[in-house]
Amino acid sequence: LRGLDTFRSVISFNASSNRLEAPYVEFAATFNEQADQPVEFVESARFYPANASLRVLRTVSGRSLVFSNAFVDFKNRTLTVCAPIIPPFTEYTNVNDDLTGNVTGEIAEWFKIFEPKLKFRSIFRQAPDRQFGAPIPGSDLFSGCIGEVQKG
Repeated sequence: LRGLDTFRSVISFNASSNRLEAPYVEFAATFNEQADQPVEFVESARFYPANASLRVLRTVSGRSLVFSNAFVDFKNRTLTVCAPIIPPFTEYTNVNDDLTGNVTGEIAEWFKIFEPKLKFRSIFRQAPDRQFGAPIPGSDLFSGCIGEVQKG
């Protein structure tokens, strides 16, 4: 192989070292800015064999990532969290008809830390039976919060 032009660089075969040689090897990765946007391939990094260095070409949310669609955050989505009342972890005040309400307790404190860092908002709600969940006899489903997750 002598001088294969890849339209971005030239790859050649060195018979004495029995290796392919190129000025750099390109990494391409899928990327989309928002979860509901189409995915595209983008050049994300270049590896330079001559000095064994990697140059990252993409920055997402202030981070240099070779694979841009690596999980960084929830992109400002709202997550519904099913959580039964289990003091001191979860306690509800002002419960609405849809079983959502203000949550206090240790779980709520953890979510206050995670939400801004992972860019999401949470709505806490109880399962209709206000239980964590158990197998429903004669069914593949569970009751409680586990059943709510199963149902989507």
